[in-house]
Amino acid sequence: AQVGELVAAARAEVDFDVLTQQERAIDRWHAEPAGERLAAITAPVLVAAGEEDVVIPPGNARRLAEALPGARLELFPGGGHAFMAQEPVALAGLIAEHLRG
Repeated sequence: AQVGELVAAARAEVDFDVLTQQERAIDRWHAEPAGERLAAITAPVLVAAGEEDVVIPPGNARRLAEALPGARLELFPGGGHAFMAQEPVALAGLIAEHLRG
């Protein structure tokens, strides 16, 4: 509930035109096949998600990791959509480890 309130408050501060442009970009992203774009990414990628996310199911993270060459998938047990708020230290450590390479 607290994360939702923070997101709503932040969104209320964003200019309406910016939100409109973001929605258009998302629509364009969904209209184009992502497979080729993802396969072209050569940088090391860390895909992290909560295993209990009901907003964006963890199956999406699995599919994303499978589509990205050499991607590393990390699912947080018991983590929901805001797993980064539930496990900030663990996620920060994972990101730091990934960036160190």
